[in-house]
Amino acid sequence: EENGAECIYQISENDAQKQVGQIENMVEQGVDILICHSNEKEAVSGALQAASEAGVLVCYYENANGEAYCDVSGGNDAFDIGALITKTLADGGISGKVAYLYGDPAGGTGVYDFHDGMLKSLENNDLEVVGEQWVENWDPAKAMSYAENWISIYGKDLKAIFCMNDGMATGVAKAIDQAGLTGKIKICGQDAELVAIQRVIAGTQESTVLKSGVAYPRELTQLVIDYRVGEATAADFGSTIDNSDGEIVPFLNYPGTIITKDNVDIVIDEGVYTKDEVYNTVAE
Repeated sequence: EENGAECIYQISENDAQKQVGQIENMVEQGVDILICHSNEKEAVSGALQAASEAGVLVCYYENANGEAYCDVSGGNDAFDIGALITKTLADGGISGKVAYLYGDPAGGTGVYDFHDGMLKSLENNDLEVVGEQWVENWDPAKAMSYAENWISIYGKDLKAIFCMNDGMATGVAKAIDQAGLTGKIKICGQDAELVAIQRVIAGTQESTVLKSGVAYPRELTQLVIDYRVGEATAADFGSTIDNSDGEIVPFLNYPGTIITKDNVDIVIDEGVYTKDEVYNTVAE
């Protein structure tokens, strides 16, 4: 609105084929800029390339990682975020029996980079890995089921379940609570979901990771608009990334921030949630 631009947005509900149709429809409507994020980069890459060839400036939101076609990209470094997911527990000296819950591998390289970052952060800890599971659609219910199984076998001897995101951590937190082991089994996550923030405050989740707040999406959108109208250059993005065609394209990197009980008000300062939401609202 500040740039005199009309914004059209659609949500694909994690359906890549639905998203392809939305992309094609937007191109037919004559959009100038397309900013896209998908849970299956490769599935929408062809549609993004066709949009670019039609004269649309295509920005892939989050790291394209050579899997999505785009003219420019921006987001977090997935390996670095993965390392932040487990860093608080790693630095706290977590040891003993632990389990891992990873996201859906259909998400591509970024999910594996999260995985590698998590393991790198914990490489110096004395851990006995008793369970690892990739979770289809990052489903909290499935995460809960896996956690219930591990808890039934190991009980309070299980020291931590490392969750790749807050949604799965929610399922795991329910399993831990139902087993009467709240606070006994450590969990972590990423995305700074409100319910996870409240668990961090309550001490039932060790940490989460804030990946953008409201500042970064505004910064990226403004830069993409400026780039389209010729008021910014590729150098203004600060770095580069490969797209799915092997082309080197401009990339705007934004580092994540670990959120713990000690700095939780960052999410308020960043405008992600209000103080009332964080401290007085019961999140579902």
